Amino acid sequence: MKNRSKDFASGISAIIILALVLCLIGAFFNSTDGFTSEAKSFYVERGGMRFNGDYTNYEIALNEEYEFEVTCYNELLNSEQYSVEVLPNKACENFNFTVHRNLIEDSTSSVTTLAWHDVTNIMGGFELSPGADGFTLKATSDLQGILETYYAATVTGCPTALDSGKDYFVLRITNLGAESAEINITFSLIRGVSNEN
Repeated sequence: MKNRSKDFASGISAIIILALVLCLIGAFFNSTDGFTSEAKSFYVERGGMRFNGDYTNYEIALNEEYEFEVTCYNELLNSEQYSVEVLPNKACENFNFTVHRNLIEDSTSSVTTLAWHDVTNIMGGFELSPGADGFTLKATSDLQGILETYYAATVTGCPTALDSGKDYFVLRITNLGAESAEINITFSLIRGVSNEN
């Protein structure tokens, strides 16, 4: 009887050890996107979709709010140590546009032609609300409106981003800790579904 109970305890111990090993393998599988990349200790998630370093295409509707969750597994960092910005997507086609400024002090105007890839800040067309565990993002205007907000002037000659299928924008989330990581999400603007009848 004593041998039987010793065999039973050994069997249970082996099953527990096997279960722990499988859990570790599963966690590593999950953090490496199915063993296809390095283990990620920092990622962003939205609606079950995980963004962890590679450019990922994503569509957002104009004037709709999107919540993103920021997660960090590194014990040296925490999810609150991140920054978020929206930038022009340099991988998308470049285009030229014209900025028309009226100079109030001498009643003259100036016209300047610029390139999309030279723009450095397009946050004027987005509402961004960072929090401890994530952030919300809302696109408030199309490409022309974004550029007009940025330059505080009339802008002509730029394409429409709305429903173009082109990823003119990059959402960059950067972990500010010891092991910084960047996550780039390229997105295109689409028309939101109206709830009005």
